[in-house]
Amino acid sequence: MPCIKVDSGKLNSLSLKLRSVMIKSSDCQTSISTVINQLDWKVSTKSKINIRLSDVQKRLKKQSELMDSYIRVLGTVNDSFGNNDRRLMQDARSLVYQMNNIAASMMLMGAANPKTSYKIDNKLRKISVINSLFGKRVTISVGISGLLKIIVNWIKNPFGKTIEKWGSIEPLPEPEPEPKPEPEPEPEPKPEPKPEPKPEPRPRPQPQQPPHPPGNLTPQELDADLRLFREAHAVREQYLTSWRTARTNEEKMVVLNNMLADLQSVMGTSANPEIKFVTSGSAGTYLTTERTIQMNVNHRWFNSPDALKVVMHEVRHAYQAEAAGVGMNTPRNDSHIVSEDRRQIWGNNWNQDGFVSIHCVDARWFSGGI
Repeated sequence: MPCIKVDSGKLNSLSLKLRSVMIKSSDCQTSISTVINQLDWKVSTKSKINIRLSDVQKRLKKQSELMDSYIRVLGTVNDSFGNNDRRLMQDARSLVYQMNNIAASMMLMGAANPKTSYKIDNKLRKISVINSLFGKRVTISVGISGLLKIIVNWIKNPFGKTIEKWGSIEPLPEPEPEPKPEPEPEPEPKPEPKPEPKPEPRPRPQPQQPPHPPGNLTPQELDADLRLFREAHAVREQYLTSWRTARTNEEKMVVLNNMLADLQSVMGTSANPEIKFVTSGSAGTYLTTERTIQMNVNHRWFNSPDALKVVMHEVRHAYQAEAAGVGMNTPRNDSHIVSEDRRQIWGNNWNQDGFVSIHCVDARWFSGGI
């Protein structure tokens, strides 16, 4: 029969292996329980985080709604401020125009010649008729009381005589001759006056210096601006006579275009040499896209010598645009004597309201107030 041999020594080692397996299984169980606990904590923590995130989201939504309401309020305030600002600017412009009209009316009133009214002319005519009737000298200084006395005397005795009988009229007495005035004695010959010494010739008054341009300018800029100011106003003085003799709008347009050509040669600008004349809008505008000066022929300044100053104002804008390189079709001109800071100021503030902008204040100075 076969026999089975059992090694008892290996049984002891098998028990040791089983014990080690049991220890490892218990370690695995412990680690698994630890992992379970950690997962439970993470899940609970995540749920709390989600709750907190939902609260934060609700708060952010409320803040977003508040910001939207703030934006709407700021937009309304901005629109109201813009409307008030435009209204104030229009009121200021109308006030300036009214002041100019009042000043012009006062000048016309001061220069008007006094005329005799119709009532005074009629009274003088009646006095002359009474003078021819009564044969008396009546001066202009006859008042109402004197006039009444003359009429009453004429009614009492219309022919200057006394009526004795009905139907008998005495001839009018001849007027007494007026006494001849005695001849005035001849004046004694006056001694010849000694020739007075000729006064020394007074020095001619120097031309008034132009006002200081606005802004902080370097000495080179100041000299250049004052030189351009004097030369441009000399050009304007040359065209004043031809402007005053122009009668039609076509003649005035020719004068303005000729003046523009001379001003551009003085200023060193290269804008369009012909003015674009329109029938609406402001008195003058410089179009940077077209590099053209535009003028309104229906504006009140077009029919006055101020139109020449309007051209000077817009030529100064062309000079500024070329110095700052404003506009797609305007290359920067570095030959103009303008500092870099001033070029940047003109360029950055070009789109401001024309009435109060920095470049428009400079142009009004250059044109002499237009």
